[in-house]
Amino acid sequence: LAENGLFSLPKECFKSVTLGCAMQEQDRNKILCMIHNHLPETNIFENKINKRNYSLDHLKV
Repeated sequence: LAENGLFSLPKECFKSVTLGCAMQEQDRNKILCMIHNHLPETNIFENKINKRNYSLDHLKV
């Protein structure tokens, strides 16, 4: 456990990252940049609100 209270994990632990549907565009872009730079093999998904049903669509970015 680091001083900031976060765990340090090996890159191999990350298989995918899912971005939330209410995420601010600035935060989304910052996170995407970090993933591309530090976890290039990681799959990225984004949840979008489904316009027809009461559900979320899980889309690959």
